[in-house]
Amino acid sequence: HIMGCQHIYINAIYVYNQCWGSNDGIDIDGCTDVLVENSKFDTNDDCIPVKTHSTDICRDVLIRNCTMASYERAVKVGNESFGPLVNIRFENITVIPSTFTLPIQPYNAMYIAIADGGSADSIYFEHIRVNTPSQCAIFIRLCERDFQYDTTIPPPAPKYLRNVWINDVVAQSSTSIPCSVTGLPGYPVQNIHFKNVAVTVPGGGTMSTGNLSEEATTRPEFNIWGDSLPAYGLFVWHADGLMLDSFCVTALSPDPRPLYYYEDSANINVVNACSLMPTAIADVNSDAMLNIYPNPVNSTLHVDGIPAQAEAIVLYDVTGHIVEQTPTMGLSSLPMNVSKLPGGVYFLQLLGKDCNINRKVLVAK
Repeated sequence: HIMGCQHIYINAIYVYNQCWGSNDGIDIDGCTDVLVENSKFDTNDDCIPVKTHSTDICRDVLIRNCTMASYERAVKVGNESFGPLVNIRFENITVIPSTFTLPIQPYNAMYIAIADGGSADSIYFEHIRVNTPSQCAIFIRLCERDFQYDTTIPPPAPKYLRNVWINDVVAQSSTSIPCSVTGLPGYPVQNIHFKNVAVTVPGGGTMSTGNLSEEATTRPEFNIWGDSLPAYGLFVWHADGLMLDSFCVTALSPDPRPLYYYEDSANINVVNACSLMPTAIADVNSDAMLNIYPNPVNSTLHVDGIPAQAEAIVLYDVTGHIVEQTPTMGLSSLPMNVSKLPGGVYFLQLLGKDCNINRKVLVAK
């Protein structure tokens, strides 16, 4: 736990902390001018949370080129948030499964929460690859839990959570709880930007009316509203300024909820929208014999076991643009040349009468 320090440089370390309970990797608390790079974390709790246990500012923190494994939150800013958090960056982070096996899944891959009267401004999560499911991929929350060490003074009012950039992210959720961006009445989260974000979700949720309690003073966690939020992709409540640029959600089974749900929110822009979802239970079961290999792939992708009702194979990039399209011509096996495609995540779809099968493909370069 590094608290109230300046000019910190941490390079090429390995932190393993898998005792049961609150076992973080390294806490950066109220510090300025911090660089952590080329390191690996495998922790029961948060890997390297950036927070403020006092009213001191925490600013100019860069965490880059690190590998993280956690049963709670891999990439995290806040929760304990008495003071300002400014210019906090996580870049080129790979999230992997822990080497310590437990019968649970991580809470969140990415987490930002301001809960104790502090503030957050200019938070960047960029080039994040999540190679293990979490219960909810992305959680952003402004609330007023007002945790205090000095109970003789009144708790502070909420301040702000603003100017967040989440760019070039691939993640997957294991529950039907969607990603969320939420504030409070009169205290909206502000200017949240998503670009080139691809999230895979299980689908299979239940329809919700959206009549939710604010849970303003509850500890900020992804499951405070249970598993019946009224969207399968992104739930937005009390927000002012939201940009969704190529925010792509793939549902692995049908879900009756809409992709997005907005309430008490303004200045929302959606560009390059894309999402994939099977249209019926039969669509999910019809791919039982489908085999796509190798995956990851760098040159030729083989698609075997193509159902007779499939008429075309379409490959999309994360922006929803078609990059390859091949008619099946009644064949049960076809190759696709992906050698000229840039490395990254793509979505393969088999289309036809009574056929809508979706798979994720990773092109490795």
